Amino acid sequence: MKQFKGNRKYEDICATMEAAGMTIDRTGLENGGDHCQFKGSWYKKPLTVMYNTFNGQFCVFNGFTGEEIASHMSEELEGEEWYSKLLEALYEPLGA
Repeated sequence: MKQFKGNRKYEDICATMEAAGMTIDRTGLENGGDHCQFKGSWYKKPLTVMYNTFNGQFCVFNGFTGEEIASHMSEELEGEEWYSKLLEALYEPLGA
């Protein structure tokens, strides 16, 4: 699996997600929590990404059914473009 050195800054993640057409639901953060949600079409897949701003972990849900389809631990999705681009949006690559 591709290696990363850590989480990107929250502001940078939000900018990347918005540039890709995702909307940001900050309700969790506004209510004292440590997560936000990115919603919309990510590389032609309707997704909701629940992102923990404290530890960088995430879960991905099908935007139509709500079924969990991936997380930060989904090594089996490494070759999928949408998943690889999501990792790159959330984490700093090793060696950068």
